[in-house]
Amino acid sequence: MKKITNLLFASLLVVAGSTNAFAADAAKNSDSENFLRPINVQNAYIDTDKKWETRVNFDWARRSQGLGGDRLRQNSFNLPRVEVRRSFDTPIPTRIGLSQSLNAGVNGLSGAYDNSSFGFGNLGITLEAALVNKKEFASTLYFNQQIPFAHSTSLNNALWRPTNGTDAYSFQTGLQTQFDLFTENLKVYSDLGYRYDDFDKDVVGHSFVYSTEAVLDTNTPVNLSLGMLGMTTYDSKHLSSRGAYLGGTDIRLVPGLIIPIGEDKNTQFRLGFPIGVTNDAADFGVQASLFAAL
Repeated sequence: MKKITNLLFASLLVVAGSTNAFAADAAKNSDSENFLRPINVQNAYIDTDKKWETRVNFDWARRSQGLGGDRLRQNSFNLPRVEVRRSFDTPIPTRIGLSQSLNAGVNGLSGAYDNSSFGFGNLGITLEAALVNKKEFASTLYFNQQIPFAHSTSLNNALWRPTNGTDAYSFQTGLQTQFDLFTENLKVYSDLGYRYDDFDKDVVGHSFVYSTEAVLDTNTPVNLSLGMLGMTTYDSKHLSSRGAYLGGTDIRLVPGLIIPIGEDKNTQFRLGFPIGVTNDAADFGVQASLFAAL
């Protein structure tokens, strides 16, 4: 798997080199102040000119695992998940955000039972403060809280942690970074953080979040991205009394496409295809999202 990851990133670098000359000419006719946003990792740069960022995301993930001699199958949907962020031109650039999702989930255990549910997911509240705020390099501290609206593990099946959370109060804090790699057309975004989930009185989750995503701007209608989403949870139990899955290491690769709508790149359509690398990750999925900067 390490060889596959290296090959994918090497492919991005090769394409970056081959398109660099064309990109220099194309940049003269485009809005060089804007840039493509990653699909799953938040951009660290806080834009104080275009103060509003909106993301509308439709996600699906499927997971199948052995459980006590049977096989548990889970499907989770965001229909959609909406994120809105607003930046402020203060001495230290800051940004606040809200997120909410409409979720559907289906669980099945080897035909023995099936259950499903539909409803609102957790309310997310975000506060970010920039340490360095340049487009070629940015570093931002953040603090997120997630407040559950409905107590149902089958809504999300824990397949979209840490984005959606589960049926528990949680907070996550850490550092977001972004930087140009060799050329301004290839940006790398990362998120390193600590996460706490309070599932039950006797069950909590302590997690280390480590995600990165590379975005290649080819200055053509179709651009490339490659993400690695990772989270390792340390706890004493794998199941809470409500059945929420805890523990283990969730790592997935997400190759994707980013299509700007208009030359200014203020609106972008993105497609991602998550592939589970570890047993604790969803096996595969599809993501479709729309980004807009105002």
